[in-house]
Amino acid sequence: MNLTFLRKPIFILLLFFCNNVSAQVSYQQVSFEQKEILFYEDFNDSNKVYQDDFTGEYFKFIRGNFSTNSYSVKNGNYILEESSLEGSKACVVDIPKKIDQKRNFEIELSLNLQKANDKYGSGIFWGMNSNGNGYGFYIKDQANYKIARLPSKTYPAIKDWTESKEIQTSKFNILTIRKLGSTYFFFINKELVHQCDFEDFYGEKLFLQCGARSKISIDYVSICYLNTPEQDQVKTVAKTPSIKTSDIDIEIPETKNNKPQTFALVFGNEDYESSIKVAYAKNDAEVFSDYLNKTIGIPKSNIHLVLNASYGKMLKEIDWLKNVLLSFKGDCEVFFYYAGHGMPNEETKEAFLVPVDGDPANFTSSIPLATVYTTIGNLPSKKTVFFIDACFSGGSREGDIGSGRGMKLKPKENKVEGHSIVFSAASNTQIAGPYTEKQHGLFTYFLLKKIRDTKGEVSLKELSDFVTDQVQKQSAVQGKTQQPNVSISETIVNDWQQLKLK
Repeated sequence: MNLTFLRKPIFILLLFFCNNVSAQVSYQQVSFEQKEILFYEDFNDSNKVYQDDFTGEYFKFIRGNFSTNSYSVKNGNYILEESSLEGSKACVVDIPKKIDQKRNFEIELSLNLQKANDKYGSGIFWGMNSNGNGYGFYIKDQANYKIARLPSKTYPAIKDWTESKEIQTSKFNILTIRKLGSTYFFFINKELVHQCDFEDFYGEKLFLQCGARSKISIDYVSICYLNTPEQDQVKTVAKTPSIKTSDIDIEIPETKNNKPQTFALVFGNEDYESSIKVAYAKNDAEVFSDYLNKTIGIPKSNIHLVLNASYGKMLKEIDWLKNVLLSFKGDCEVFFYYAGHGMPNEETKEAFLVPVDGDPANFTSSIPLATVYTTIGNLPSKKTVFFIDACFSGGSREGDIGSGRGMKLKPKENKVEGHSIVFSAASNTQIAGPYTEKQHGLFTYFLLKKIRDTKGEVSLKELSDFVTDQVQKQSAVQGKTQQPNVSISETIVNDWQQLKLK
């Protein structure tokens, strides 16, 4: 076997709509000459030892019979068979070098489902760690494929089981995972079936999986870097300069102070896949981030600004902030900002933050607000301040939530711990609305206005009083009711009014 199956003419088809790639990206966009082989195995060397010391749960290209599964190399193919009734078995692909996630890359597997079932899939896992966290791309009987976050019982799928005419029965199917820029592209037999934002690896392990009651034959496994010219690389966000229409967007006060032990995580979720957009959420987050840097004095390297965050991206960023807090052991300050959709569980009234790929009908695709508070707020810090420009009163299952950021169901209150203060845009069943004239959320506009007018030299009590008063007045002018709310942890309930923002 060789790599001549990759030699095809280059064909590029990119269509851009607004700020997002909505194109049919061709497999042939990347030529054979642009592929730099990092790892390749075609199982043609019958004398090669595909085996390790069997000390772990997962194995490297092993051979032999073990419990309910067997592995063999025959006629240039690696054959895995699993006879158990439930679950699946996997073996590790022993990669000599780590994949550099900053580069464009491709992972490819040629797989024949010799015997399959309609419940468990077979395919490839990548970006895995020893705890079983990672990603999977696999197929099963009845021509279905799935792109998963793992473990699948904990995290929602990137793409749940979907029928595809590209899957060939009783033949080898080529599964391709390709990263270009900040986008993942998934191909079956060189036809694009799905694309989504790239998500960072959990670890460096790569597994092959054989589903229960299945037998698979693998022709080859390859990993390549893609040395594509800059002009050919796909960019998911072709950001255009924003037009500043508000007084708070220009002449942002600057400080000479430097706060190297202050960190911030800022989300602006605006363009949703399954819900209406949240007007101005990206502008809210971008300008808020500018104030944190210029007015508060937080170094840019300490601010993670994330626009249109997917579920996986939100989890990774929250994990980053948690690790920062653990590392500094209380000797730091933290800001957390979120603008986007919020939603409640209608039965439990629990509040959720909704990623842009979240499904309003499936709470497992959103992040419990209580989890954010416990993950970040419970850890030691000098001060942890949350700004939440969303409401958690709900939205119709059809996503018809008007121009607001939620609808009308009273959410359960979340208790905050540690040295935490939470500024929320709205109370109870109210909608956190936009301020269209200013191109911001109503809450965020007055929050930033006070910071601008005081150059950041303001107490949290003064900030709360101003924002509450101004939002109530302006929402009344708009014919609505919106009253921001502040929640304080018991630890600082008697001291928070004297705490300074800066």
